[in-house]
Amino acid sequence: MRSRNQPLSALARVMQKFPQVLINIPVREKRDLDQVESVAAGRASASSARSPAAGRVYIRYSGTEALARVMVEGQDSAQVESYASDIADAVRAPSRGTTLGREEAASTAEDAVAVRA
Repeated sequence: MRSRNQPLSALARVMQKFPQVLINIPVREKRDLDQVESVAAGRASASSARSPAAGRVYIRYSGTEALARVMVEGQDSAQVESYASDIADAVRAPSRGTTLGREEAASTAEDAVAVRA
């Protein structure tokens, strides 16, 4: 702002907003998500299907709650929702006899889902 002598509002005009989906998934344990094959595959699938400038994918645990958070952002709203749902399903999926999520399969309706345009 100082170097261009412009207010933040003027500099922010060039920012393009993308649709964003955030899904919070209850978990029993917080294992390393990179070591869970289904999650790594879902992340890789979403990342390889788009260019780096087309959006982003974040998967992390809450620092204060027993939740995994899946956030996907991109240009195409339907694609963003599909990737977020697929990755959330991978977090819930059984891996080596245990699950990261609830014992019974949690539906998207039970999870906290936020969609922002």
